[in-house]
Amino acid sequence: MANVITSQTIVDGSRNVVIKWHVAADGTGEETDTAVIDVSALTPAASRLKLMELEATLVGCSAVLEWDATTDQPVVSLPEGENVFYYRDIGGLPDPLATGTTGDLTITTVGLGANDSITLVMNCQKKALA
Repeated sequence: MANVITSQTIVDGSRNVVIKWHVAADGTGEETDTAVIDVSALTPAASRLKLMELEATLVGCSAVLEWDATTDQPVVSLPEGENVFYYRDIGGLPDPLATGTTGDLTITTVGLGANDSITLVMNCQKKALA
C-alpha cells in the first residue's frame, strides 16, 4: 500500500489559486519531491507561482516545501504542529527561477510514519506563461 494523497482545488482563477493538499501516511515511507501544486495542471496554466499564504498542519513529522528545479529551492521548513505563514506583506515568495525550474511546488517529508498526516492550504498568485 502507499501513503494516501488527496488534493482539492478551492480556487483556480486567472490570477489566484488556492489548493488544499493532504497526505495520510500508512508507514510505507517518506514523500520525496512530491508535487503539491503542478502549475501545468492549472486553468489557465501558469509558468510559475508566488506563495502568498500557507496554513500547514503536520502530525508526527516535519517537511520542507520546495520550488522544483534541477536543484530544488527551499521555500520553508515545516515543523510538526499547526503553522501559518503569511507572505503578503513582503509581496509573496516567488519561484527564484533556478536552473531547470518547473514552477511546481513540491514537498519532502522527514520522519513520516504510520498514522502521521500533513495538511497544507496554499494561497498563490499565478504568473502567466511567457
